[in-house]
Amino acid sequence: MLLSLLSPFVFFYSRRIIAVMNPFQNQGFFMLKTRRRQFVSLLLIASLCHAEEPAAPKPDLKTDAKSDSPTAAASATESALPAFPLKSEWFSHIADTMPDDKTYGDETEAQQIEMHALEDVLVAVNASPEAHLKKSVREIEKKGSFRALMKDAELYRGSVVQIRGLLENSERFPIPENKSSITEPFRGQISNISGQIFSFISIERPPQELLKHPVRLTGVFIKRYAYKNRLAGEKLTWTPLLVVKKVEAFSEADVASPPMSKTTAMLVAFAMVALFVRIYWKMNKQTTKGLTGNPFTKLKNRIADKKSTKKPAPPKPLIKPDSEPGGPAELNSKS
Repeated sequence: MLLSLLSPFVFFYSRRIIAVMNPFQNQGFFMLKTRRRQFVSLLLIASLCHAEEPAAPKPDLKTDAKSDSPTAAASATESALPAFPLKSEWFSHIADTMPDDKTYGDETEAQQIEMHALEDVLVAVNASPEAHLKKSVREIEKKGSFRALMKDAELYRGSVVQIRGLLENSERFPIPENKSSITEPFRGQISNISGQIFSFISIERPPQELLKHPVRLTGVFIKRYAYKNRLAGEKLTWTPLLVVKKVEAFSEADVASPPMSKTTAMLVAFAMVALFVRIYWKMNKQTTKGLTGNPFTKLKNRIADKKSTKKPAPPKPLIKPDSEPGGPAELNSKS
């Protein structure tokens, strides 16, 4: 701004300098030198004044818009949640090798739960809302949840899986102090329709009214786990072990049916057409059989057949009169 105010003076002095320049007189060179000094001084003062007035910073509209948008806030909140499949350095220390014979094994190792690995899983599950856990559910292959988790435990370890079944039992399961601040979770088992058993550790206590009722588990698979069953000889039952936030009631009505594929729709349509044709053919056959099997209809048909096959009776012979009225001629002649 100051530079714009000084510009007329700069223009004036520059014209004076040009006007007094005379290459043939020493006085002109002296005046030129004097005017040049004044001109340079004015320019220096103007530049200093201009440097003292810094430009006002422009607001970053993009940054403000991003920080104020609800999408950015939701993204920031979601990024703060634990990521699944969960990674932990302690997963490599888990010992859950299952023997070939599932009826026996190393009881101590089979029933152990590695505390550091369990601690990391408890922290992640406790910090995750139920909606975040359900959103992170990993689909299990068609060979079945039990078989997949027991066969490929290393592949699914740390992943969120969802299991449905009947709540068999639950009990308090105290654990040592840890960084999750959870020391009294609950341990229990559920069984699916095939009779397969799944073990779980729940942060919240399962409601007692859900015992022997359908429930759903949504949690992190941690290892193959064995417990002593009720059979003679203290044999072990091997199960997948999940760490869940809670045990929730389940109903088949809560499960959305998957959309029907084109192939399935074509097969259903073909089956319906074939069924319709068979029903029509069967009804038509029964109708025909019913008409021919009616006793009155049979009698009527039999009479009609007899009439058509009966030979006509021979015609009666014609009797001609002997003579004129009055009797035979012989009798008339005798009289």
